[in-house]
Amino acid sequence: MRVRSIVTSGVLALFIIGGAFSQTFTTSMTAQEAKDQPLTPELHHSRLWIVTGGQTGVDRATLDTALSLFLPVRGWCPKGRIAEDGIIPPVYPLQETTSTDYAVRTEWNVRDSDGTLILAYGPLEGGTKLTLDLAKRYHRPSLVLNALSFSKNDMTHFWSWVQEHNIRILNVAGPRESAKPGVIYSRALNVLKQLLGS
Repeated sequence: MRVRSIVTSGVLALFIIGGAFSQTFTTSMTAQEAKDQPLTPELHHSRLWIVTGGQTGVDRATLDTALSLFLPVRGWCPKGRIAEDGIIPPVYPLQETTSTDYAVRTEWNVRDSDGTLILAYGPLEGGTKLTLDLAKRYHRPSLVLNALSFSKNDMTHFWSWVQEHNIRILNVAGPRESAKPGVIYSRALNVLKQLLGS
């Protein structure tokens, strides 16, 4: 069986294709070492660490896309791994904050990343708007892309933004699935596969 590794903050989760188990242990590669790696147009996402919070919708689409592409994944989620659909499945390599408040998870993910990509489905509201506000407060670059009208121009804009701001650790955020049931996750999955799989 083919084994690929998924790097998380401080741990390495092993995922076997066709299998369904994960194992964690200490890895020698740190986030700083990842940031020190050069990013060129030819390398693209191979040097990006993907961060997100585990909520339904955009967060879940981000996790599924990153794991399917064998990208290093990490992120903060609320204490108890809570989400609107219950408990965040253990297959997603996230760390719990000390609070059940979603805002804490949102802040820590912005704080611990080099920049934040927000997928929008209309005017920013609730936690999505908070994410943008926190990026400004922490002086982290942010990019808002319209998930409903995504185009090749957006893809070019995204990679130019990544290189311009020397982003190695990318936080991805957006609305939860209940904001537009049947739309948020599926559209985000399509957009992220194009962005990160390019």
